[in-house]
Amino acid sequence: MGLLFEKKVNGPATHAIVIGVGYYTHLLGGNPNKLFSKHGGLGQLTSPPISAREFTNWLLTKYKNTETPLSSLNLFLSDPKSDEYKIPNSGEIKKVERAKKDRVKRGILDWYARGDKDKDNLMLFYFCGHGVSSGFRTLLLLEDFGETPLSPFDNSIKFDDGLWLGMDQCAARKQCYFIDACRKGSYHLAQTYGDPGDPIIWGQNIVQRRELATFYSTVLGDAAYSRPNSPSFFTEALLRALNGAGANDLYGSWNVSADSLALGLNSIMKTVFDEDCEARVSSLFLHQIDDTPIVPAVVWCEPKDANSVAQLSYSLPDGSKNVLRSKPEATDWVVDVEVGRYVFQAKFTSRTYNSNLVEKEVRPPTTRVPIGVV
Repeated sequence: MGLLFEKKVNGPATHAIVIGVGYYTHLLGGNPNKLFSKHGGLGQLTSPPISAREFTNWLLTKYKNTETPLSSLNLFLSDPKSDEYKIPNSGEIKKVERAKKDRVKRGILDWYARGDKDKDNLMLFYFCGHGVSSGFRTLLLLEDFGETPLSPFDNSIKFDDGLWLGMDQCAARKQCYFIDACRKGSYHLAQTYGDPGDPIIWGQNIVQRRELATFYSTVLGDAAYSRPNSPSFFTEALLRALNGAGANDLYGSWNVSADSLALGLNSIMKTVFDEDCEARVSSLFLHQIDDTPIVPAVVWCEPKDANSVAQLSYSLPDGSKNVLRSKPEATDWVVDVEVGRYVFQAKFTSRTYNSNLVEKEVRPPTTRVPIGVV
C-alpha cells in the first residue's frame, strides 16, 4: 500500500499520499513490444519522480501543523532509474512501490481509511505525471496506462468527477489536492464512449460541506511544463510558496492557508516561469512557518536592455549581507530572500546607464523591484 511514514498521533492528524509517474510501460520510450497504439504522442517523463521526491522531502522535514501533525505518508514512484527513496536526515533507504493501478488503488483506499477515523483529519493528495482531459474531466495516468488496449483508461484515476467527488464520503472534512499534470484535451478520451477512468472511490449525489483546496499546475486545456531531469515548474513554485511566498501574517505568526498559498503559487508561476496555474480554494489552514519566510524578489533595470550590462546586488539597509549577481544577464534576477527591508542596486562600469538603488520591503507573495537607470 506504499506506506513510507507512520507516526501515532493522538487526535486529528494529517494523512498524505504522493504519486510520481515518470515511466509508462505502454507509451513511447517504454516497452516497444507492449506499445499502446493510440498513445497520442505521450511518452516518458523525467520530472515526476524528482518532483514527488522533493514534495515528500518537504513533508518529512518542513511540514508543520500543530492542529493536524503528519501521521502517515504513502508514496508511489514509477522511476526508470530507481525504486528507492532516501529518508531525509536519517539517510535510510526504503524501497518504494511503483505507481501501477492495483498498488495505487490499495494505497488510496488505505489513505481513505486512515482519514475516515476523525472528521478533523487533514487529507493531502499529490500527483505528478501525465494527465489528459475531456471537457471538465481530468484523468491521471498511471504506469500501466494502455495495458489493456480496448479499455486503456482502466489504469488511470478519474479525478474531478471521480476521486475528488468520491472523497466527500470520507469523514475527514479537510482535504487538499495538488494535481501536477497536463490538462490538454485527448482525442482518444473524447471518442471513448461511456465513463472512462477509475474513480477509486465513487461519489454520491448528495454532497456535504468540506474545507477544500484543489490546485492544478495549469489551466484547463493547457499543458504543464518542467526542465529535463528537474522538478516541474509547478512543484518548484509550490515548495517556494509553502516556504514563504504563500504565507500570511494576518494573525501575527506566519501561516500558510489555502487561499494565501494560491496567491503565492500564481505569483511565482507567472513572474518566474511565465505560466498560469489554477486553484479552487477555501481558507483551509495548511502549514505553520517557524523560521522567517523566504520570498522571491524579481529585480530588473528600467529599461530592461540595461540588465545585460548591470551589476545587480542587494543588501540590508545598513550595507551588511551584501549579495552580488554572479554575472550580468539579459533576464531579470530572481532571488529568494527572507522577509524584510533591502536595498537593491544596479551599477555600471560604462557611462551608458546611471547607477541607481532602490530600498524596498520584501513580503509575500513576491516582490517586484524595478530599478530606473536612465
